[in-house]
Amino acid sequence: MPQIPFEVIMILMFVVFWWFFLRPKQKEIQKTEAMRKDLKKGDQVVTIGGIIASVHSVSDHSVILKADENVKLEVEKSAIARRIQNEEEKK
Repeated sequence: MPQIPFEVIMILMFVVFWWFFLRPKQKEIQKTEAMRKDLKKGDQVVTIGGIIASVHSVSDHSVILKADENVKLEVEKSAIARRIQNEEEKK
């Protein structure tokens, strides 16, 4: 029975590692970036610090969030962790 070369085994291990670990993370990053680019006024979001607020305005690199009646916060887009979907958007 022929023996498989060590280099082939290492390449196969790398492909499997990439397929199961790196590829899903890359897809998640792309999905998050797309969500950040698609932010618009009125969206409910959660920041990486756990602040829940609605988007007041959006610029190229930052977002102004309205956390309460007279409370506005300016954060970088990278600080937005996720968008909160209401019941109508889920359907």
